[in-house]
Amino acid sequence: MALTLTRDNMLARFGGYRSGASSLIHGATSALKHELHPAMRTGAVSVAAFTFGVIQGKYHRSNGLSYGEVPVDMLSAAAFHTVALFGFAKSYAPILQALGDGALSAFLSATGSRVGQRWADGGKFIPSMLGAFVGEDKPVSGGSSIADEELRKLARG
Repeated sequence: MALTLTRDNMLARFGGYRSGASSLIHGATSALKHELHPAMRTGAVSVAAFTFGVIQGKYHRSNGLSYGEVPVDMLSAAAFHTVALFGFAKSYAPILQALGDGALSAFLSATGSRVGQRWADGGKFIPSMLGAFVGEDKPVSGGSSIADEELRKLARG
């Protein structure tokens, strides 16, 4: 006689205690799912943040990897969250949102690190924030820094 370890077989061995064993197994399964969900979310956020941190670290010399003018980690965060809204990805929505949160946290961590470095180099916090999201060499609004540079060249020459 072969040993079979199916749910019905195990419950049959309990005999009169079948209903109690069934509720015990159901309760344990429910508790395990409840406990694993936060661990899976934390794992997905951590893996995404680490992955995008490695990608941006590899391309650090060129101010990070970007697609056009948008950093890849921020673009990926938006893409993961957008895909999670569609019906075909409904069963994967929590994991897609967790990956999006990880990508967004990697972007904000790198940006915050740059602001902190500027602040530590001697300056006030608010001026250190200027240009944080568009890069040091790009103007924050309307090209005013380009106009200032052109005025300096005209004054010298």
